[in-house]
Amino acid sequence: MDTIKLRVTSKVLAQSKDRKNQEQIAISKPSKQVRDIVGEAKKTRRVKLLLAGAISLEFCNNGAIWYSHNLKNQKEFDALFTFLSQFPDTEFEFVCSMEPVKRRRK
Repeated sequence: MDTIKLRVTSKVLAQSKDRKNQEQIAISKPSKQVRDIVGEAKKTRRVKLLLAGAISLEFCNNGAIWYSHNLKNQKEFDALFTFLSQFPDTEFEFVCSMEPVKRRRK
């Protein structure tokens, strides 16, 4: 089963208090099966993350899921960020699946 651990740090809470675009969810300890996919995430290679079969997010940084990269998934990002913010610095493990985001041709 593929899993990933996520958390919101106290530092991010303080930093993003007045700047929503600074909100981010830290990624840590992905299961061995998804570690390579997380490690390959970058600006030109976004990854779609599906948590618990219900929350769809995207990331393009191998250390965090940023609010600014989830404008199409604001509701999901906000719900997860709000939940994790209630338990600063605590890691939560989620069942997940991942796949590269297909880029649209112009």
